[in-house]
Amino acid sequence: MLDEDITEQQASIVALLLHHAHTPLTGSVYIRGILPAPASAPSVCVVLGPSNGSVDEPDQMVGYDIPLHVDDHYLTGMDIAGILRTICTGGGLDPSSRVGDLMGIPLITVDPRSVVPSARTPEDNAYTILRTLVCPWTEDRLDPLLLGFLFHAADTLRLYLASSEVPDGVVAVDTRPSGALTALLAALPSLITESYRYAEPDPHSIRLVDLTDW
Repeated sequence: MLDEDITEQQASIVALLLHHAHTPLTGSVYIRGILPAPASAPSVCVVLGPSNGSVDEPDQMVGYDIPLHVDDHYLTGMDIAGILRTICTGGGLDPSSRVGDLMGIPLITVDPRSVVPSARTPEDNAYTILRTLVCPWTEDRLDPLLLGFLFHAADTLRLYLASSEVPDGVVAVDTRPSGALTALLAALPSLITESYRYAEPDPHSIRLVDLTDW
């Protein structure tokens, strides 16, 4: 079962950092994926790379596993951005940081207490204002709720969703960005329950639904 607090915090981080999929986080570095940790662990995996980076070119990508809960408080999306910007400029990582694997991408474990986050930029602050006005916070939880994404191939975007239709865990959904997006998004809540579309899940989900041919 999904932990509601972790799920809500993961979704909040995705919402705040989503624009860095097409706007550099720093320099020429983009966010190419934000994934929920396996089994709802209290951490978030952020994948960085060039603007066209994807899992089918893992040598261009690197992932960072960052705890969500540090010193009795949850990290925000802006905290995560500040930590990653420091790391991208060569600071903060312990030489002994554990390196693992995320679907072929090197995954580095980060201790946020050892990293001094870069200061928020004026653009960060402006984005906070604008996003709040366009997408105001609401107590009504969206369904499905976006918990993450990963550029999986040239025209394949994997979404990670929490849905009341699948209460036992995260659902991964492969979509084709060049396809009929409006119709797909409208049908998504029912499509993720169609068992004949199921494929082998990845470590960050309990179910993978292939909608690339939809």
